[in-house]
Amino acid sequence: EIMKKNLLSQEKVSIFVPKAETEDPRIKLSVNLNGYRLDLPKNVYLQVPLQIAEVIRESLNQQVSALLPFQINRNKATEEALS
Repeated sequence: EIMKKNLLSQEKVSIFVPKAETEDPRIKLSVNLNGYRLDLPKNVYLQVPLQIAEVIRESLNQQVSALLPFQINRNKATEEALS
């Protein structure tokens, strides 16, 4: 209840949560903050509290960083070898 009040008092920001091409559209993005859970739709613009937007942004950045070593275009030599 305290977390919910805290979130409701925060500035709202607009975000877009992408959905993977093969992902079922019914799958939501779950965000948990101190036991308060939000299930957010994907592939739509949302108005969310700033703290929720920051958690989502950090999560997406971590996913990109984790997948970077496996991308074909990670460096010129790999790209040329796999092209």
